[in-house]
Amino acid sequence: MIGSIKFNIVFGLVGLMLVSLLSFKLELLADSLIKALIAFVLFYLFAYIVRWLLFLVFEDHRFQLKETSEGQADLVNDEGILITEGKDQELLNKEQIDKTALLVKDLLKEN
Repeated sequence: MIGSIKFNIVFGLVGLMLVSLLSFKLELLADSLIKALIAFVLFYLFAYIVRWLLFLVFEDHRFQLKETSEGQADLVNDEGILITEGKDQELLNKEQIDKTALLVKDLLKEN
């Protein structure tokens, strides 16, 4: 997903502070706190949904399925590196291992 859970929490806290400040003078403290907690949950969920939708829109299309001659589908990235193989899995050479390690590091840096 795009962003992190910290964004959801910060967005939820903004909602909590906004509602608590606006309702503090008008209502009892208990009512203000309940409404603020409800606002936190709603703002948190809204931020989560927005992050999820952004992930769907900007999804990384680096991988594609490639059908083999045996009718099996293998996962291949843009560079043509085979990610998974069928039952006849071969050993990866050093170059493929390095490329895969770099790909995983790049994916981890994005999150």
